[in-house]
Amino acid sequence: MDPLWRALILFLTCIVYLFVGAGIFSVLEGHYEKVTKTDINQTIFDFLSKHKDVEVNELLTVVHKLHDAFHSGVNADEVVEGTYHNRWDVVNAFYFCVTTITTIGFGHLSPATSAGKVLFGFYAFFGIPLMAWFLIESGTLMKERILLMSQKIQNGLSHCIRANFLRLFITTLIFVLTGYVILLVIPAAIIASIEGWGHADAQYFCFVSLTTIGFGDLIATEHTSGWVEWVYKLATTMYYFNGMVVLTAVACILYEKRPAPKMATHERLMNNGGQVTVEEQMREQMVADPEERELALGHLTLQEAEGHVEVTVEDDYEDEDDNSDDGGGDGKYRKL
Repeated sequence: MDPLWRALILFLTCIVYLFVGAGIFSVLEGHYEKVTKTDINQTIFDFLSKHKDVEVNELLTVVHKLHDAFHSGVNADEVVEGTYHNRWDVVNAFYFCVTTITTIGFGHLSPATSAGKVLFGFYAFFGIPLMAWFLIESGTLMKERILLMSQKIQNGLSHCIRANFLRLFITTLIFVLTGYVILLVIPAAIIASIEGWGHADAQYFCFVSLTTIGFGDLIATEHTSGWVEWVYKLATTMYYFNGMVVLTAVACILYEKRPAPKMATHERLMNNGGQVTVEEQMREQMVADPEERELALGHLTLQEAEGHVEVTVEDDYEDEDDNSDDGGGDGKYRKL
């Protein structure tokens, strides 16, 4: 399919997906919003009924100031109780920087000064690409290990399951369930025990964090202090980094499944004055064809003699049907 048409179809699919999600969440959350507003109105009415000397505007002024203070990182309980905790100490500033370069952006802490906002722009401008570079490099390494483990699992299943599709399905299911347990279930259980949340809320927080959605309605590490706070925030930082590396590796694997462009040889012909080496032709064939690429995982040798191209692959493959002298004798070499 033409890339332009594929992009257009994906765009329309995204639009439809957005409207479907909008309809579902509008129904689910709209009712809860109405109930919450009704409850708040009733609370304000009851308060004013008990305190006749308090004007509505005075109460709303206090509510608005508490609202603004909360979005600036000030806890309402600290204001009422007269206690104060420095929200911009080193450990909290460190966690703020983590949520910035990972683009999680919980929103629980944000610059309030003009200088801080300007500096934040420069800091994020360089920090986000740095984080992306790290994820690409680490995700590529993780991808190779995942593919190697996948191949080993499929080879083990080949003794009892002959269908390639079924082996791939079982292998994928194993990785999905393992990733779900390691990335969501176990961390959610730990965070839920520390924060006092329900397990569903903890899993929701983990998913929102690793996917960098970062709504900010639930924020971990906010109720600790001292060295425990440092350990907790560093541990969650490592959790974010490792989880995002795994997700990047999965994205790399999914992207790699796309076939190579058919115009590669033509473009090189145009760029090199019509000259394309034999090695380039064979390498393009190996990359474009998944079966040939899988065949060439061993040692690849290209030989050109009088217009004849010979490819020798060294691996552990043993061809039982080929007993000729062209590579089937010892089961270690094959010629294409």
